[in-house]
Amino acid sequence: VETGPAEWTNASVWDEIDACIAVNDVSKAAGVLRRFLEYYAAEACHRLRAPVEFRGDAQFMLGDTMPAAIGEYGRLLRKAKDVANSWGQTDVVAAIAAREVDFREAKQATNVDQWQVNTGVHYNAWADLGKGDFVPVVTAFRALISTFECPTCEQMYSVTPERGPKGGLRCRCGALNLNLVAK
Repeated sequence: VETGPAEWTNASVWDEIDACIAVNDVSKAAGVLRRFLEYYAAEACHRLRAPVEFRGDAQFMLGDTMPAAIGEYGRLLRKAKDVANSWGQTDVVAAIAAREVDFREAKQATNVDQWQVNTGVHYNAWADLGKGDFVPVVTAFRALISTFECPTCEQMYSVTPERGPKGGLRCRCGALNLNLVAK
Protein backbone atom coordinates (compact mmCIF):
# COMPACT_ATOMS: atom_id res chain seq x y z
CA VAL A 1 0.00 0.00 0.00
CA GLU A 2 2.85 2.40 0.82
CA THR A 3 4.39 2.06 -2.65
CA GLY A 4 1.47 1.90 -5.01
CA PRO A 5 -0.37 2.01 -7.16
CA ALA A 6 1.45 4.74 -9.03
CA GLU A 7 -0.48 7.17 -11.18
CA TRP A 8 0.98 8.66 -14.34
CA THR A 9 -0.85 11.81 -15.32
CA ASN A 10 -0.40 13.75 -18.53
CA ALA A 11 0.54 16.87 -16.57
CA SER A 12 3.36 15.08 -14.74
CA VAL A 13 4.81 13.46 -17.85
CA TRP A 14 4.95 16.73 -19.79
CA ASP A 15 6.59 18.41 -16.78
CA GLU A 16 9.15 15.61 -16.65
CA ILE A 17 9.87 15.88 -20.37
CA ASP A 18 10.11 19.69 -20.16
CA ALA A 19 12.57 19.40 -17.27
CA CYS A 20 14.79 17.07 -19.30
CA ILE A 21 14.66 19.38 -22.30
CA ALA A 22 15.49 22.40 -20.13
CA VAL A 23 18.86 20.83 -19.31
CA ASN A 24 19.27 19.58 -22.91
CA ASP A 25 18.95 15.91 -21.90
CA VAL A 26 17.18 14.91 -25.11
CA SER A 27 17.97 11.23 -24.67
CA LYS A 28 16.14 11.10 -21.34
CA ALA A 29 13.27 13.25 -22.67
CA ALA A 30 12.93 10.90 -25.66
CA GLY A 31 12.89 7.89 -23.35
CA VAL A 32 10.21 9.38 -21.13
CA LEU A 33 8.14 10.38 -24.18
CA ARG A 34 8.50 6.93 -25.73
CA ARG A 35 7.47 5.13 -22.52
CA PHE A 36 4.51 7.47 -22.05
CA LEU A 37 3.38 6.99 -25.66
CA GLU A 38 3.57 3.20 -25.19
CA TYR A 39 1.38 3.47 -22.09
CA TYR A 40 -1.00 6.01 -23.62
CA ALA A 41 -1.48 4.20 -26.93
CA ALA A 42 -2.31 0.94 -25.15
CA GLU A 43 -4.80 2.76 -22.92
CA ALA A 44 -6.35 4.47 -25.95
CA CYS A 45 -6.72 1.10 -27.70
CA HIS A 46 -8.48 -0.25 -24.65
CA ARG A 47 -10.84 2.70 -24.26
CA LEU A 48 -11.61 3.02 -27.97
CA ARG A 49 -11.84 -0.76 -28.40
CA ALA A 50 -9.29 -0.57 -31.20
CA PRO A 51 -8.39 -3.82 -32.91
CA VAL A 52 -4.80 -4.85 -32.15
CA GLU A 53 -3.29 -8.17 -33.19
CA PHE A 54 -3.55 -10.55 -30.24
CA ARG A 55 -0.36 -11.42 -28.36
CA GLY A 56 -0.53 -14.08 -25.67
CA ASP A 57 2.39 -12.49 -23.86
CA ALA A 58 0.70 -9.04 -23.92
CA GLN A 59 3.98 -7.51 -25.10
CA PHE A 60 2.61 -4.85 -27.41
CA MET A 61 4.95 -2.32 -28.96
CA LEU A 62 4.22 1.28 -29.84
CA GLY A 63 4.13 0.23 -33.48
CA ASP A 64 1.26 -2.12 -32.62
CA THR A 65 -0.83 0.22 -30.50
CA MET A 66 -0.31 3.79 -31.72
CA PRO A 67 -1.42 3.15 -35.31
CA ALA A 68 -4.37 1.10 -34.02
CA ALA A 69 -5.48 3.87 -31.65
CA ILE A 70 -5.09 6.58 -34.28
CA GLY A 71 -6.88 4.51 -36.90
CA GLU A 72 -9.77 3.61 -34.62
CA TYR A 73 -10.25 7.17 -33.39
CA GLY A 74 -10.40 8.38 -37.00
CA ARG A 75 -12.94 5.65 -37.85
CA LEU A 76 -15.06 6.55 -34.84
CA LEU A 77 -15.12 10.22 -35.80
CA ARG A 78 -16.13 9.34 -39.38
CA LYS A 79 -18.84 6.99 -38.12
CA ALA A 80 -20.15 9.59 -35.65
CA LYS A 81 -20.33 12.11 -38.49
CA ASP A 82 -22.22 9.65 -40.70
CA VAL A 83 -24.60 8.87 -37.82
CA ALA A 84 -25.20 12.56 -37.14
CA ASN A 85 -25.97 12.99 -40.86
CA SER A 86 -28.48 10.13 -40.66
CA TRP A 87 -30.27 11.98 -37.85
CA GLY A 88 -30.10 15.33 -39.67
CA GLN A 89 -27.88 16.90 -36.98
CA THR A 90 -25.98 19.40 -39.10
CA ASP A 91 -24.51 21.22 -36.09
CA VAL A 92 -23.05 17.95 -34.77
CA VAL A 93 -21.69 17.12 -38.22
CA ALA A 94 -19.94 20.50 -38.36
CA ALA A 95 -18.46 20.03 -34.87
CA ILE A 96 -17.16 16.58 -35.75
CA ALA A 97 -15.70 17.89 -39.02
CA ALA A 98 -13.77 20.54 -37.05
CA ARG A 99 -12.55 17.86 -34.64
CA GLU A 100 -11.43 15.74 -37.62
CA VAL A 101 -9.37 18.65 -38.99
CA ASP A 102 -7.60 19.12 -35.64
CA PHE A 103 -6.98 15.38 -35.37
CA ARG A 104 -5.65 15.11 -38.95
CA GLU A 105 -3.28 18.06 -38.45
CA ALA A 106 -1.99 16.68 -35.14
CA LYS A 107 -1.50 13.24 -36.67
CA GLN A 108 0.43 14.68 -39.63
CA ALA A 109 2.67 16.73 -37.35
CA THR A 110 3.74 13.60 -35.45
CA ASN A 111 4.47 11.73 -38.69
CA VAL A 112 6.97 14.36 -39.82
CA ASP A 113 9.38 14.06 -36.88
CA GLN A 114 8.44 10.69 -35.36
CA TRP A 115 11.85 9.23 -36.23
CA GLN A 116 13.44 11.57 -33.69
CA VAL A 117 11.85 9.74 -30.75
CA ASN A 118 13.75 6.51 -31.45
CA THR A 119 16.85 8.40 -32.55
CA GLY A 120 16.83 10.26 -29.25
CA VAL A 121 16.39 7.08 -27.21
CA HIS A 122 19.04 4.93 -28.93
CA TYR A 123 22.68 5.65 -29.66
CA ASN A 124 23.32 6.93 -33.17
CA ALA A 125 26.77 8.04 -34.23
CA TRP A 126 25.26 10.34 -36.85
CA ALA A 127 22.58 11.99 -34.72
CA ASP A 128 23.13 14.27 -31.77
CA LEU A 129 19.77 15.89 -31.13
CA GLY A 130 19.55 19.07 -29.12
CA LYS A 131 16.54 20.58 -27.46
CA GLY A 132 15.86 22.72 -30.53
CA ASP A 133 15.49 19.51 -32.53
CA PHE A 134 13.29 17.75 -30.00
CA VAL A 135 10.90 20.47 -28.79
CA PRO A 136 8.83 20.31 -32.02
CA VAL A 137 8.50 16.53 -31.57
CA VAL A 138 7.20 16.93 -28.03
CA THR A 139 4.85 19.70 -29.12
CA ALA A 140 3.47 17.52 -31.93
CA PHE A 141 2.82 14.50 -29.70
CA ARG A 142 1.32 16.68 -26.99
CA ALA A 143 -1.12 18.07 -29.56
CA LEU A 144 -1.96 14.57 -30.80
CA ILE A 145 -2.60 13.32 -27.27
CA SER A 146 -4.89 16.30 -26.60
CA THR A 147 -7.15 15.24 -29.49
CA PHE A 148 -7.97 12.03 -27.60
CA GLU A 149 -9.04 13.92 -24.47
CA CYS A 150 -11.77 16.19 -23.20
CA PRO A 151 -10.51 19.70 -22.42
CA THR A 152 -13.15 20.00 -19.67
CA CYS A 153 -12.65 16.84 -17.59
CA GLU A 154 -9.19 16.03 -19.02
CA GLN A 155 -10.18 12.39 -19.47
CA MET A 156 -9.53 10.20 -22.49
CA TYR A 157 -12.54 9.54 -24.69
CA SER A 158 -14.06 6.06 -24.44
CA VAL A 159 -16.43 3.94 -26.45
CA THR A 160 -19.62 2.89 -24.71
CA PRO A 161 -20.65 0.25 -23.87
CA GLU A 162 -17.44 -1.63 -23.10
CA ARG A 163 -18.70 -4.73 -24.94
CA GLY A 164 -21.11 -5.38 -27.76
CA PRO A 165 -22.05 -2.96 -30.52
CA LYS A 166 -20.43 0.44 -30.15
CA GLY A 167 -23.10 2.95 -29.14
CA GLY A 168 -21.21 6.13 -28.38
CA LEU A 169 -17.93 7.96 -28.03
CA ARG A 170 -17.83 10.08 -24.92
CA CYS A 171 -15.81 11.55 -22.10
CA ARG A 172 -16.48 11.18 -18.40
CA CYS A 173 -18.17 14.59 -17.95
CA GLY A 174 -20.33 14.26 -21.07
CA ALA A 175 -18.95 17.34 -22.83
CA LEU A 176 -18.36 14.96 -25.74
CA ASN A 177 -21.11 12.45 -26.35
CA LEU A 178 -21.18 11.30 -29.96
CA ASN A 179 -23.80 8.82 -31.08
CA LEU A 180 -22.57 5.80 -33.05
CA VAL A 181 -26.04 4.36 -33.78
CA ALA A 182 -27.50 5.40 -37.12
CA LYS A 183 -31.18 6.22 -37.68
